[in-house]
Amino acid sequence: MKVPPHPLFLMHSIPCLLTLTLLLLSPPTSYAEDSWYLQDIRIPGNLNVSPDTTPLTIAIVDDGIRLTHQTLQGFIWTNPREIPGNRRDDDGNGHIDDIHGWDFGDNDPDVAAPSHRTADFYHGTHIASIITRIAQEAYGKEATKVLQIMPIKTLSDASPTTYLKQAYSGIEYALENGADIILCAWGQNVISPHDQAILDKALDLNIPIIAASGNIPEEREQFPAAHPAAISVCAHDELGQKTATSTYGGFVDLSAPGENITAASSTTDHSTETHSGTSQATAIVTAALAILKQQHPDHTWTQLKAALI
Repeated sequence: MKVPPHPLFLMHSIPCLLTLTLLLLSPPTSYAEDSWYLQDIRIPGNLNVSPDTTPLTIAIVDDGIRLTHQTLQGFIWTNPREIPGNRRDDDGNGHIDDIHGWDFGDNDPDVAAPSHRTADFYHGTHIASIITRIAQEAYGKEATKVLQIMPIKTLSDASPTTYLKQAYSGIEYALENGADIILCAWGQNVISPHDQAILDKALDLNIPIIAASGNIPEEREQFPAAHPAAISVCAHDELGQKTATSTYGGFVDLSAPGENITAASSTTDHSTETHSGTSQATAIVTAALAILKQQHPDHTWTQLKAALI
């Protein structure tokens, strides 16, 4: 599978006529300029967390995640069926010591960016922290009880490009290991029968995939965004207009903020970076969907998708 170079995971989507307005229950709040998207989606604050709440697991199939970043503390998924460090496949899923996910690029449990290439492998960390920031705005200190991030790395440490050759293996892992939502901020304009079958499985299991429409301004379907299992997301700017680079087409479901989004950097545990694209918009919709599900646990994914749109 090929995905064009930076901005990472370029893709395609429709002239988005719909704008995501998350849970219009609270008035706009004043936010810093670098977090304009928080006001744009109108995040409700001080939401209650029930004592019996089970966190939703969001799988991020990407280039890895800096697990030690301050914005992600308490949010990283831990495999409950695996015993750390015993060099055994305790849960029988074919992956030894996959405590916090799996690296399909290098076939090992290290899902972090390689230490000598943290600036190149920025993407997964950036979008993960957008999700956790939104959760914290809604739930405060209780946010870690609401959602967890399952890191799935699908780019080899030695890869000369950002092509995610093992991306669909990452989706399959997420389906088999308890993910409730799968975030795919990447795409391609063709799909093999094997990869199609993996997406069909997600549809059969009723596990939603949130996928970026793409960052090439053309009308062209991208996958997994164009598959029925996916909610396809394009990006809009601070004026509510589709961004100039956002892909468009009838396969797109909705848009979300995707311009000048500041979030965690993969270079240090405390730094931030600002990026633009449908990847960032996709992360915002993923967080919105998770919050809606927690607030309305009896709703089906179909109902929640309709609510977003």
